[in-house]
Amino acid sequence: MALASGEGQVAMARASRAERYLQKPALTNLLTAQAAEMAGDRKKAEEVYKRLLANEKTRFVGVRGILRQKLAEGDTETALRLAQTAFALKPRHQGGAGYAPAASGRDRRLVGRPRHPARPAQIRRPAA
Repeated sequence: MALASGEGQVAMARASRAERYLQKPALTNLLTAQAAEMAGDRKKAEEVYKRLLANEKTRFVGVRGILRQKLAEGDTETALRLAQTAFALKPRHQGGAGYAPAASGRDRRLVGRPRHPARPAQIRRPAA
């Protein structure tokens, strides 16, 4: 609840407590990383996202978390490599950071991807 309500420090404390009692690192590491981000502890968040990379079930979430951090830092080259890794792990994933590697051409930048692409029938043309 603290994480959802934006209380970063409280969320960090509760995530630490959950880690001791639940013994479910996949869940508690994610909570800890997100709480650390919210509390402004980027170093701790990245450390925990890197722990998520070790488990096949949580690897995508770890890559996505680090990808978001690199984008926020302006490190687009690392973010591009992470986006490619995330795409290789889950090519059909629609959510996430909202970025995908450029599909073709020499331009290797990150490009925005619509989350819910409109169907042709939904596109309205302005009246002439």
